[in-house]
Amino acid sequence: GEVVVRGSRPVVSNNQGNLTVDVANSYLKDDISLSSILGKLPGIIVKDGEIRMFGKEKLLIYINDMRTYSHDELKSLQPVDIEKIEIIRNVGSEYDADVDAVIKIKTRKKRSEKIFVSLNDNLDINHYLSNRVNLSLYLANNEKLSQYFTYYNNAGKVRGHSRSYIYTYFDDYRNCNFRDDYPVTKNSGHSLFYSINCTINKNQNLGVQYSGSFADVRRDRNGVRRIYHDEELNKTVDLNSVETTKFHSSTVNLNYTNKTSDISELSIVADYVIRNNGKTTDITESSINWSANNLINTDDDGNIISINPEYKIAWKKYTGNIGLKFSHLNSHSLVKFRSALGEDYSQVSEYTGGAYILFGADLSFVDIKSGIRLEYTSSEIYENRSSNLTRNYLNLFPHLSISKKLNEHLDITAYYRRTISRPSIASISTTITYRDSLHYVTGNPHLKPVIIDALVCDLNYRGFDISLGYKIYKDQIYWECFSDNLNPNRTIDTYGNRKEKNKVFIAELSYSFNHHVFSSTTSVDCQKSRLNLLFNNEIIRFNRPVYSVSHSGNLKFLKNTSLNYRFRYGAPGDYGYMRYKSDCNLTATLTQHLFNKRLMIALSVEDILKTNRKSNRWTSYSNNIAVTQDDNWPDTRYVSFTVKYNWGVNKSIQRKKSDTDHIGRL
Repeated sequence: GEVVVRGSRPVVSNNQGNLTVDVANSYLKDDISLSSILGKLPGIIVKDGEIRMFGKEKLLIYINDMRTYSHDELKSLQPVDIEKIEIIRNVGSEYDADVDAVIKIKTRKKRSEKIFVSLNDNLDINHYLSNRVNLSLYLANNEKLSQYFTYYNNAGKVRGHSRSYIYTYFDDYRNCNFRDDYPVTKNSGHSLFYSINCTINKNQNLGVQYSGSFADVRRDRNGVRRIYHDEELNKTVDLNSVETTKFHSSTVNLNYTNKTSDISELSIVADYVIRNNGKTTDITESSINWSANNLINTDDDGNIISINPEYKIAWKKYTGNIGLKFSHLNSHSLVKFRSALGEDYSQVSEYTGGAYILFGADLSFVDIKSGIRLEYTSSEIYENRSSNLTRNYLNLFPHLSISKKLNEHLDITAYYRRTISRPSIASISTTITYRDSLHYVTGNPHLKPVIIDALVCDLNYRGFDISLGYKIYKDQIYWECFSDNLNPNRTIDTYGNRKEKNKVFIAELSYSFNHHVFSSTTSVDCQKSRLNLLFNNEIIRFNRPVYSVSHSGNLKFLKNTSLNYRFRYGAPGDYGYMRYKSDCNLTATLTQHLFNKRLMIALSVEDILKTNRKSNRWTSYSNNIAVTQDDNWPDTRYVSFTVKYNWGVNKSIQRKKSDTDHIGRL
C-alpha cells in the first residue's frame, strides 16, 4: 500500500537575522502578483507601486543575481515562477556601502516539465479601466541548458490619489492658493525579461539575462480641477495641462561561476544599463491672459557599467571572501524653462570603486562573520552656468556579525554595520529647479554624504522574530533656508548637513504560522526619531513614532478554493518634515482553481475599508513667510479580475514500476 505523509513547511524561516520565504511550497505561489507577495512579508511595505523596507534607507532587489534598476522587471514575474525570496537584513561587506537591505528573488530553474507556459490577464476596475497581460515561458533544452522568458503589457488609465493646497507667492507678489484635483494618467508600457543559464560542466555555470522596459505616459489634467486662486483679486484661474513622457531602459547581466577547487570558487557579475528616463516632450499650461513659469522639457539619458569579481574560500569551519567592485554612472539632463532663463544643462559622471574582504568562522559555540569595505567615489558635474564641480571622498565601512544557537528553538544574532547615503545629483547641482519672487530652490555643491552607524539585535524563537535596532546619522541632510545676499526679501532653499547627530530607534516583531488549511504572517514595526524644526518663529518637534501593523493569511475552505487577504494599519507619526495621519488598508482575494490547477480565476478587492489618508508638510522662509501643504488621498478602492492558465508538457522518461517507485514519489 501507499503511505501519505503531511507536513507543514514554514513559510518564513530565520537565518542569522535574514529571512527566507518559501514561495514554491506555500500558499504564496497561488497569489495574483509578485507585488502582492512582497506586501505580505515582514517589514516590507508596498504602497503606490513603491517597494521599501521599514527602517531601511536603501533597498536593492535582485532577480537571479541581477540587480533591478526599475520595478518593471518585477511586474513580469509571476508567483508560479518563483522558488524563494530571501530578505537580507544583515547585509555584509560584499554589498555596496549605501545598501541597507537586499531582497533576492530566485526563479524556478528546474521543473519536471520540459516546456511550461503561463498566460495571465489582469483587469482593474476603478474610475477607469486598466488591463495587464503577462506571458511566462520556461524551456529546458536539456539538463545543461534552460531558458526563461516573460512578457508584460500594461494599458489603461489611472486617476491620481492626491489633492493639494499650497500657499505660496508668485512673481506678481500675490498670495495664491494652488489646487490640483486628481490628474488622470494614461499608461502604455511593455517590459520583458529573458534569461538563459548554461551548465558548462559540474564546476562551471554561465548565465546571461536581459531586462527591458518601454513605456509611454500621458498625464492629462484637462477636464479636472487644476486651479490657481488669486486671493488678492479673488479670482480663480483654471489651467489645462498635458504632459507626455517616454521611458526606456535596458539591462544586460552576465554571471559566471567557476569552482576552481574543492574549497574555492570564483564568480564574476557584470551589468550594463542603458537608460532614457523621463524624456518629457511637452508640458504646457495655458489659460486666458495667464501663464505659469513651469518646466516644459526635460531629457535624462545615461548608462551604467558595473563589474564585481569575487573569490571565495571555504575550508572546514572557516570561510573567506575577497572581492572588488567598480561602477560607472554617466548621465546628462536637459532642462528648459518658459521664462527668460533659457536652458540649463548639466552633464554628470560618477565613478565608484570598492574593495572588500570577509571572514567567517562557524565555531562550536558561536558563528562569527566580519568584514571591511573600502569605497571611493568620484563625481564630476558640468553645468552651462557654472564651472566643473568635482567631488571625491574615501571611506571605510566595517561589518561584524555574531550568531549563537542557544537551544533547539532559540537563535540570537547581533550585528553592526556602517553605511553611507550619497547626496542625489539634484541636491548638489547648482541648477535652479524652482523660482518665484520670494524664494528659489537650488542644490548645494558642498553637501556631504551621510554616514550611518547601525547596531541590530535579532532574536528568533519558535517562529517569532524580534529585531531591535539603533541608528546614528552623522551629517544628516535637511532643507536649509537663508536670505539671498542680493535680495534680503528672497529666501534660498537648498540642502544642508546637520551638525548634531540624529538618533533613531527601530523595533520589529513578526510571526509566521503555516498549516495545510490556514496560513498567516503577522508583523509589527515601530520607528522613533528626534527632530526639531523652526517654523514661523516656533519650534515644531517631530518626535511621534512611526509604526505599522500588518497581517496576511490564506484560508482554504474548499478543495480548490481559497481566500487570501492582507491587512495593514500604520504610518502615523513623523517622518522627515512630514506629519502623517493614520491609514489602514484591507485587501481580499477569492481564488478558484480548475482543471487540475491549470486554470485560476481570482477576484480581488483593494482598500475595502475606503481609507482616507492625509499628511502635512512645513517649510519656512527666512522672511517669516510660511509655506504649508496638505495632501489628501481620495477613495482608492478598485476591483481586479485575474485569469491565468498554465500549460505544461512533461516529456520525462517513465521508469519501470518497481518496489521503490513510491519512495521516489514521496
